[in-house]
Amino acid sequence: MKSFNYIVKINLSVNPYQRLMILNLALLFAIIFGVSYILSFFRLPYYLEIIIFGITVAVISILANRFINRRRGFQVNLTTPDGKRLTPEEKRVLKQRLIQDLENERLSATPELLKNEEFLKRQLILASLYLEDHEYSKAKRLIEDIEGYVIATKDEELIDLLKGIKSYLTSLY
Repeated sequence: MKSFNYIVKINLSVNPYQRLMILNLALLFAIIFGVSYILSFFRLPYYLEIIIFGITVAVISILANRFINRRRGFQVNLTTPDGKRLTPEEKRVLKQRLIQDLENERLSATPELLKNEEFLKRQLILASLYLEDHEYSKAKRLIEDIEGYVIATKDEELIDLLKGIKSYLTSLY
């Protein structure tokens, strides 16, 4: 097994739930005043106004969620131990190398290999590179496969990396 010495940092600029909540609240108040102002011109029964208002709020909330998820990206900063950042081309080469190495190692996967922190770190890095390239299903499948093993290692760095990836995945789905 090759030694793997990269430092991984995941950058999510704003907590997605906090950003979503602020936008939804602002839209909700705007919609409340706008829709009630517009509906005041029509002589509609109250139950009809409530139904129209509810549908409007639901549609705007769904559109806001999609807009936020589309705008936000997953950025992985890979640095070598000497502090040099990897370029996008170097990340692509690293991703291909990781895929090839992990496929070869999975064929001979033993319980000891699955408990190896170096092996798990490489899989988490590969999952984060999948997310950066918008390959969400591959990342989700990889995370589901190794989640239990990562937690069993009790390594804080690996668990933090796993939590960052999982929080991003849950914000998408």
